[in-house]
Amino acid sequence: MIKLYVDGRQTGKTTALLNWARSAPEGEHRIVVAHTTERAMQLYRSTFDEDGNPTDMASWQFVGVGELGPGAAVPWGAVQRFHPGQIVLGIDDLDLCLHRMLGHYFPVGVITMTGVVTMELV
Repeated sequence: MIKLYVDGRQTGKTTALLNWARSAPEGEHRIVVAHTTERAMQLYRSTFDEDGNPTDMASWQFVGVGELGPGAAVPWGAVQRFHPGQIVLGIDDLDLCLHRMLGHYFPVGVITMTGVVTMELV
């Protein structure tokens, strides 16, 4: 099942995504995907404690959309060897990720999805 958080700016969608990533069941590793590596690292730093120290999430759990797929900078085979189990992606700002994946040529106008989707207002 896919959860889709839809609402305006500054309404808690990304916080809900981070909470989802933190609550992975045993044997599941959740990765947060952002439209850029810089945004991914910004999200990672947002999980630090008040002293600026990492807490319950690791940097490899935050990637830019360009770090996925063949030829990616992230050695996913190594990640899976050290963290066996299922990897599940959570995508922040899907529209921006699609725009970046499609080469910045066209804005995304409509998205259709197949499968069970739960849409939640955050």
